[in-house]
Amino acid sequence: MGGSAFDNIEISRLNINTYTCLKNKIISVLQNNGIICTHVIEAPEKDSYGDIDIIYISGTYILNFIKSEFNIIDSISNSVISSVAINYENNNYQVDFIKSSLEEYEIHKFYLSYGDMGNIIGRMTNANGIKFGINGLYLYYYPNGDTSIATFKLHLSTNPFEICDFLNLNYDQYVNGFETLNDIFNWIIKCKYFNKKLFNNDNLNTKYKHRIQTRKMFNHFIEFINTIQINEINEPKDKKTYIIDAQLEAIQYFNKIDILNNEIELLQKKNIIKSKFNGKLFIDRGINPRLINNYIEQFQISIKNKYNKPFDIYIIETSQDKIISELNNFISNK
Repeated sequence: MGGSAFDNIEISRLNINTYTCLKNKIISVLQNNGIICTHVIEAPEKDSYGDIDIIYISGTYILNFIKSEFNIIDSISNSVISSVAINYENNNYQVDFIKSSLEEYEIHKFYLSYGDMGNIIGRMTNANGIKFGINGLYLYYYPNGDTSIATFKLHLSTNPFEICDFLNLNYDQYVNGFETLNDIFNWIIKCKYFNKKLFNNDNLNTKYKHRIQTRKMFNHFIEFINTIQINEINEPKDKKTYIIDAQLEAIQYFNKIDILNNEIELLQKKNIIKSKFNGKLFIDRGINPRLINNYIEQFQISIKNKYNKPFDIYIIETSQDKIISELNNFISNK
């Protein structure tokens, strides 16, 4: 994505006509072979494009279909994206094929469309303890509001309509499309988490400062919000409580309370097990650190055979003194 995957091939930018023609031909080839696919919607007001981004659902190696219809110069693939250099009308162009799934097809298109729109929304949600990325809306649960200590990842939604509704963004307006960058920017600032201060230079980390330098749309957005009158929102006095409340609001909105409670219960059990049985018990008994994993595995097997129950259940139900006694006997008999 971005048209810079090939170092040794001169990749040309696509003018609007070439972009539209090549994009439609590629989609036609894939759809004629039974592959569900779409294209990422480019940001408006462009007169040329660095590449074409195609999102597809398939368990098939789709490059075989592309090679049968187009002149492929080179290709680079990973588990998600296949970048292809296609020679078309005597120029080399980059096309990125982004593998998706039925569940994530719509959110992939939503997040990747309109340039840095998804990135900007993610910047706003992140400041409120909620993540937004190519796989949808999710959070790392912070039970005490301390964002330096995450416990587990909780997925909220991959549905663009639900996500927009939660963020107070007009989904119908997104579907109808944007004619200008300012149309997109005016839409984005309706987000419930929009705060002009988030985009002040002093509040941007190195990653975002670099993004401003390399991503024109991100830079244009900051210029836009600096030219209009918007009341800045002060940082909450109690940031931890604010994060707790923001996360709880999202969890309730997306009906994830039961899943949250299950995850908390699992986490509590893990913490109990870790506190009662861990590698330090073996180190304290002079076991070579390189052999500890082997000792743990054999001890677990011996407990399962002796008590006929899962090892984790044994640890939770058994007192620390009894566990240590069993461990001492196990080590002495080795």
